[in-house]
Amino acid sequence: MIISEPMNQMTEKEKQLFVNYGSAASEAMFDFPCHFFQIPECTGVVAYRIEFNCAVVFGGPLCPPNETAKLTEAFHHHCDQSNLNVIYIIAPEKFAKWVKGHHCNILIEVCEELIFDPMHDPCLTSNRLKHRVEKAVKHGLTVHEYIPFDADIE
Repeated sequence: MIISEPMNQMTEKEKQLFVNYGSAASEAMFDFPCHFFQIPECTGVVAYRIEFNCAVVFGGPLCPPNETAKLTEAFHHHCDQSNLNVIYIIAPEKFAKWVKGHHCNILIEVCEELIFDPMHDPCLTSNRLKHRVEKAVKHGLTVHEYIPFDADIE
């Protein structure tokens, strides 16, 4: 098993893995020093921080889907040997359900990741979101496409 140094040693590999497999939560690996766990059999990594004897992972493993189980198993084994508890924060739903069935007893859903796609209106499928958007618009929320530069928005 290989563990790279904290963030100041981040390579193009980790950046490219983020682009290919990261989620909105995975972006936290750029904010503060992280460790990167990897094994020779997998191309992916697990970006995590150590806080209070816990390995804190934002999102999930940054790897192709066919490597997720092997990389996660090895990561949990490493954490067990290092006496670290593992906490996943804002993990993708599919991964959270898988890891709950294999490595943890507790799953707490606090929020749901929402990605706005201009080709799909999420308000058409969610009355709750539609209500919240309408309420925000009543209070003055406006949304503008930022192409090209607009001095009024700035």
